[in-house]
Amino acid sequence: MDLIYDILMAPFEAMKLRRLRKTLLADVKGSVLEIGTGTGANLPYLPYHNISHLYLTDIQLSKRVKGYAFPKHLKISVLERPLEELELPEPSLDSVVFTLVFCSVENPSAGLEKIFKLLKPGGKIYFIEHVLPQHNRLRILAHKFNPSWSKVASGCNLNRETLKVILEAGFVIERHSMSLGGALIEGVALRE
Repeated sequence: MDLIYDILMAPFEAMKLRRLRKTLLADVKGSVLEIGTGTGANLPYLPYHNISHLYLTDIQLSKRVKGYAFPKHLKISVLERPLEELELPEPSLDSVVFTLVFCSVENPSAGLEKIFKLLKPGGKIYFIEHVLPQHNRLRILAHKFNPSWSKVASGCNLNRETLKVILEAGFVIERHSMSLGGALIEGVALRE
């Protein structure tokens, strides 16, 4: 499954995502949680010299992630469970990273509220997500095809409004941008 995912995502990684990951993750620091580590696409871009503890979480982590050559100084915790079941002290994190994850989180509001509680005041989230497009025709198509797509794509939803949910959870947007007709967002948000 990991290989299939990587093959399907390769054009998007080459076209846009690698560049976004590299820029977005450069400022991640401290005690860091990555939600939905998946096949480890973010790992090459994390600034390990600024990270004291890295928590990697997903329902099931790939062999590639488990065998990744992390720096020796880095404390790593592997948590194979969904976001909703994470048991970490509140608040204990400086940074939370999630990329292409909230399309498939069962309850995005509860997930972002949990992240808010896990972050220390001044902590930040770093995100890249595909969302409901801004263009009207694309929005209509996203809503129309979402039920079928979600079934074949392991619960991925084409019509999530993740930026709105981030704001509703109490985060303050530091910066964000949209691309691909508003279907892709990336940014940084702060817990004040």
